[in-house]
Amino acid sequence: MMELLINKLEQQLPRQSWKEFAYFSANWEHILGVPFGQGHIQGYKQLKEYTAKQACLDLRNGFRPKTQHPKFLGAIHGNPAMMISFHFGSYRTLPLRVLSQGRSVCVLLSQDVYDLYAEYYENLLESGTQGNPGAKLFLLKVEDPALFFKIRKMKALGAHIFVYADGSRGAVCSEQEERLPEVSLLQANMHVRSGFLGMAHLLGMDSYLLLDHTPDPLEDSKGKSDLFCYKVSGRSDRREFVAAGLAEIYARFGKALKKNPFMWEAFLYLHCHSRPESSVFNWKRSSRMLPFYYRKSFWGLDRFTYRTYQLSRDFKS
Repeated sequence: MMELLINKLEQQLPRQSWKEFAYFSANWEHILGVPFGQGHIQGYKQLKEYTAKQACLDLRNGFRPKTQHPKFLGAIHGNPAMMISFHFGSYRTLPLRVLSQGRSVCVLLSQDVYDLYAEYYENLLESGTQGNPGAKLFLLKVEDPALFFKIRKMKALGAHIFVYADGSRGAVCSEQEERLPEVSLLQANMHVRSGFLGMAHLLGMDSYLLLDHTPDPLEDSKGKSDLFCYKVSGRSDRREFVAAGLAEIYARFGKALKKNPFMWEAFLYLHCHSRPESSVFNWKRSSRMLPFYYRKSFWGLDRFTYRTYQLSRDFKS
């Protein structure tokens, strides 16, 4: 069985991508509930192609096309709000869509990407967008212990706050809330970040889920986009708002994901920070193990438990 899988992978994927594919396949099956098969390889190839197209976009000077989406425009031109998205679809253009409407936006980023982001968008950080010099891009680090007070300052300046809910790190409101809450996403349960919703409630900010389902991110620059904007229901109690808000966000996101699963970049690394779990009864034991090649040896990943095992150096390829 394992030799057959190795031969199949040899025919369709380069060896250096096997390990990434194995973890992708594990995340894919936990969340989508799709048994292992050719669809996993096709989904992986589609996702890699989509992310490659996004990487080709030159967004250093902003995003010029304007949208006519009524809910999105209503959110953008309202009071400063918490804009929530995922690394899904044409996600890189979303903060810039806010800028293109003449509104400032502050993006929350983890330390590991902050410097790269700041260097890439240097022009927008300094002078705002073309035609809208008053609209500027601000950046904040989610690890900053003074994050809440800095977000409050951004709100006073009239800037929307933009956060990716599936980031590897997230804002935490207090030491008592360091234990991550659990949510359902299609067939899986995951522990996810919630501090951004807590801060939005404390600051009296509306929260919106924004998604861009643009089939081809290269076409996005021509105005051919497919936006989704959903306002999270408000509640007077902060803990209730966070719990219910997370459920709403992930339920809405799950519908988009089910329609276009290859658009979610986090399938490649979700196991690193929000490892999904699903019922063992949905898995076939015969297809749980997937091989990958590492340091001149073949290894196997148990895609259900995410445990790895060294197999052999002697498989023929």
